[in-house]
Formats: sequence, C-alpha cells, structure tokens
Amino acid sequence: MMMMMKFAVVLVLAVVPVVKAQTNICEGLSFTDCIEKEECDFYSPCVPIAGEGSVVRQGDENLAAGKFCTAGGGQYNQAGYPDNSYNVVGGGHRNVCRGNKNTIAGGNENYVSNDSKLVTISGGNSNRIIEASRYSVITGGGGKNEISKGDSSTISGGKRNGVRGSGNSGNTVTGGFENGIYYTAEPPRDCVITGGSNNAATGQGAVVLGGKNNSAKGDYSIALGENAIAEYDNSMAVNLVNDSSPSERLLTEQEGQFLMKAASFRFQIGNGGDDGIDSIRITYDNMDYLNAALEE
Repeated sequence: MMMMMKFAVVLVLAVVPVVKAQTNICEGLSFTDCIEKEECDFYSPCVPIAGEGSVVRQGDENLAAGKFCTAGGGQYNQAGYPDNSYNVVGGGHRNVCRGNKNTIAGGNENYVSNDSKLVTISGGNSNRIIEASRYSVITGGGGKNEISKGDSSTISGGKRNGVRGSGNSGNTVTGGFENGIYYTAEPPRDCVITGGSNNAATGQGAVVLGGKNNSAKGDYSIALGENAIAEYDNSMAVNLVNDSSPSERLLTEQEGQFLMKAASFRFQIGNGGDDGIDSIRITYDNMDYLNAALEE
C-alpha cells in the first residue's frame, strides 16, 4: 500500500515601509499647508520627505529631501536638502547630512554642512564636518570632534578634537582629548597629532607625538612629552620630566635645534657580547664633568 503525504508551504513576506522618490511637491507651501500634507515635513523651508530618486526606508520622522538620497532608519535624521544629492544617513538619531555625496553612518546629532563634499562621519556624538570640507573623515568619538575647511583630513576618534585647514591640508588627529590642528597666519598642511590631550600643531608638516600640553609651532617641527614647545622651524622639543606646571615648559630657541629634558641620559656603544658594553650615564650631579670635557 502506497502512502501519500501532503506538505503545506507557507510563504511569509516581510513588509518594509519605504517612502520612494517624489518631486518637490512641497515647495512653496505655507506652514499650515505643509504640515497638513502627509508627504511633506516642515523643516524651514517646507521639504518633501523623499526627494527625486530618494528613499526613506524605516525609522521615525526621517527625511531624504535631496536627489538620490537615502535615510536607512533611526529617528529624526536628514539625508540631504532639495538642492543636495547622493547623501546617505544609515541610522542613528538626529543626524543631518547635507552637501553632496556625503555619508553619516549613524550615531547621534552628527552634522555635515551644505557646502561639504565627499566626506564621511562613521558615528559618535555631535561630530561635525563643515565649511566646504572635502574628502575628510571622522570615524567616531565621544563627542564634538570637528573638521572645518579640511581637505583630505581625518579625526580618528576621541573627544573635542579639531582640524582646521584649507587647500590640500591632509591633517590627522588620531584621538585623544582637546587636540587641535589649526592656524593663525597660514593654513597648516600635512600635520599629525597622535593622541594625548591639549596638544596643538600649527606649523606646516608639524607633528605632536601624544603627551600633554605640547605644541609644534614651527614648520616641520616635532614635540612630545609634556609641556614641550617646538617654537622654530625644523626644531624638536622632547620633555620627559613630569612637570606639573606649564611655566616649566621646554621651549626651542632657534631653527634646527634639538632640545631634550630628562632625569638622566645614557649613551651606549655596542650591544654586549665578548666586547662588552661601553656606556656613560649623565645625570644632574655629574653634568659639570661633561661641560668641562666639551670645553677642552
């Protein structure tokens, strides 16, 4: 006897709410007319929820008012304005991505200005790329990192770090707290701050290698440690003594000067083995012997 079995196939379709492209049917509407029209939202001026070729997929109160823009999810996010195009907000809360060809992946209250192009904020809180910046990136951070007038610049994270440049600036802050690359006369280019706190790089190609309260002011100058100031071009200040007061800062005095402050110095020749190690240790107590030897 042959047994026959029957199977029931149930097909479940997930419904994803999508608001697709519209022309700017909201343009010119009064406040009252705008809020009464469900396709529009009043963001001064009245703009469509989804502009031409744009998509709002999920979330709550999101806009993709520019052309070919996308708001993927989250709440109160804006991807583009009517005069913008190709912007994306992936999710998060109250992110505003304007300009052209820009991206905010997520986070909270991040902002890209209307005159910026080809920039990205990956996440974090209250980060901003503004003032006609191009090709720049903020990867995240605790909050209030900002790139302004920055071309090809990067802030990798941290909090309250800033980069301000112009032209092909190429500046980088890798993290830390309240570090800044900025200028007083000529916009800096190719500067790096690798972290730390309250560090500044203002010369061309200047570098601060972490630490605290350091400043590389001269062109192609280097500062590291604590309260080290490379004031002149091609100079280097290294302060390895834990000075608690900024009045104890180490300051270069001329171009090309290498200035170092440490509790002691050890000069060594060789790596051991059969020949041993020839070395000398210079401290505050025997410094006079070195001075005397140099004067001979």
